[in-house]
Amino acid sequence: MASCLKRLILIISSLALFGCSDSRAPEHLSYTHGLGIDYKDGEYIIYIQLLNLGTLAKSESAGSGEDVVIEVGRARAKNVDEAIFHLYRSAEQEIYWGTLSYIILSENLLREEGLNSVIDMWSRYPETRYQISLYIINKEIEKAMLTSPVTDVSKGLNKIARPENSQKQNNFVPFINLRQLLILLDEPNHLGVIPHISVSEHSWKQTKNTPRPLIEIDGISLYDRDEQLLGNLIGKEAQGFRWVTKEFSRSDLILQKNNQPLAALIVNNIKTKIIPIVKDGKVTFQLNIKADTSVSELNLQSPLQELEEKAAKEIKEQVLFTYLEALKLDADIYRLSEKLYRSDLPSWKKHSENGKLELKEESLEIEVEVLIKDALRNHLKRSVK
Repeated sequence: MASCLKRLILIISSLALFGCSDSRAPEHLSYTHGLGIDYKDGEYIIYIQLLNLGTLAKSESAGSGEDVVIEVGRARAKNVDEAIFHLYRSAEQEIYWGTLSYIILSENLLREEGLNSVIDMWSRYPETRYQISLYIINKEIEKAMLTSPVTDVSKGLNKIARPENSQKQNNFVPFINLRQLLILLDEPNHLGVIPHISVSEHSWKQTKNTPRPLIEIDGISLYDRDEQLLGNLIGKEAQGFRWVTKEFSRSDLILQKNNQPLAALIVNNIKTKIIPIVKDGKVTFQLNIKADTSVSELNLQSPLQELEEKAAKEIKEQVLFTYLEALKLDADIYRLSEKLYRSDLPSWKKHSENGKLELKEESLEIEVEVLIKDALRNHLKRSVK
C-alpha cells in the first residue's frame, strides 16, 4: 500500500513538471515598454523600447535614484511585421509584448499609409492589449523614446507611459488608447483626436545650464478613418478642446483686462451638453458649458461678477476658435454629427454624407456659465498692494 502511494505521488509530481515545461522564466525575457512606427521611402521604420522590470520595481519601492536601463532597437522593412522580425534576429532574449505601454506614430505614416496596417498587425498579436496610449509626432521618434523623466522618477513612469499622473494636475489634452480610438473611428463622424507630442529642450535644464530634453504634449492630431491624417491643432489652436471633452479633470484659465493680467483661475469641473436643433431644413447645435472654478491668483482687484463674465467669455472664445480651426481641416472636432446620429437618426440620414454633416461657423451656438465657488466677495482682494 505504501509503495503504491509513493508511485502515485511520483506520477503526480512528474505531471506537474511537464505542465511547466513550456513556461518562460521572467529573467529570460526582454520587456517592451514603447513602440514607435515611422514611414519613409516606401518602408516602415520601427523603434522598440525595452525596460528592465526588475530595476523598475526596485526604483518604485525604494525611491532610489538608480537609473533604469532603457534601450531602443531600430529596424526597417516593407511592412511592420517584417521589421519586427528583423529586430528579433539581433535580440539577445525573447521579446515580450504584454508590457507595452505606449505607441508613437509619425505624421508621415498616417499621411502615407494610415492606421489600417498597424491595427491589423496589432490585433493578431495575442500578447498585446488595447489599453495602450497613442501619440502622434512630427519627427524625432527615437529622440522622444530616449528621453527620461526629471529627478529620480523611474523611466517606466514617464509622461507618455503613465499620462494619467500629470493630467490630474493639468488636462490640456486628454490621452487616448487604442480601444478608444477604434470606437471613435467606427462611429459617425469617424474622427479620432490623438495627442500630438514633441521633444522640448527649453522648459527644463540640468546642472551647468545643460538643456534637458523632455516630451511635451503640444496639441492634437485629427485622424479621419477614410481620409487619414487631416492635420494638427497646436498650442492655442487646441485650447478649446479641453472644455468640451468628457475626460476633462483640471486646467487653468488666464484672464486679462486692457491687455494686463487680471486673474488666474483653476477650472476644477466642467459639464457640457450638446443639443441638436433641426429647424426649417437646417441643422444647428447648442453647446452649453458650465464650469466650476477657483481663484488661484488675483492681479487686479475685481468684483466676482466681472471675473465670472470674463472667464465665460474666454472659454467661449477658445471653444469657438478651436472649432473654426478644425473646420479649416474639414474636421468635426466636437463630434456634432454623432450627437444628431444618436438623437435623431432620420434627420442625420437626410443631412449627412458619408457619416458627416456639412458644418459652418453658424452651425454652433455656444453658451458658457462660470461659477467661482471658493472665493467670497470679501476675499477677492489682493493680499499685497
